[in-house]
Amino acid sequence: MRDELTECAWGYEEILTYHLRELLITMNRRIHEQIPKVTGFVQNEIDHAKNYFREHYNEDISIEAYSASRNMSTSWFSRSFRAVAGESPMRFILLLRIRNAQVLLETTDGTVSEIARIVGYENPMYFSRLFRKEKGVSPLKYRKAFRAGLAEQGAAVPEPAE
Repeated sequence: MRDELTECAWGYEEILTYHLRELLITMNRRIHEQIPKVTGFVQNEIDHAKNYFREHYNEDISIEAYSASRNMSTSWFSRSFRAVAGESPMRFILLLRIRNAQVLLETTDGTVSEIARIVGYENPMYFSRLFRKEKGVSPLKYRKAFRAGLAEQGAAVPEPAE
């Protein structure tokens, strides 16, 4: 930019505008990029937590108990998890449960109550509310829509068990 200003060659104003715009965009990206710089230790702890949650998603998981078992404060663990994973530990677990419920709704004829218990919810009404909040439809409507989509594609739709 300095060279353009000192030389004032033909089109220098446009080139300066271009460089200034590029500089501002780059600065804006860096300000808004929230890619955390994490150490290997933090990344390892979060990877361990994710694996634990994937294996035990259907159990009653206490973030406080988990972080204490790893000798971490709950707030530090939650902040670190969010920084690395982009969501809170509880949201991560919720999404695991909902994804697994979707698979069960798509591939089995289990009742909503059975599926709720399988994915870790004792109260089927609470599970249904969470499912509806995440997916925009109730579990039963999700199943019907999924099966209707399969039928439209000509795929074999599993018959409900009687």
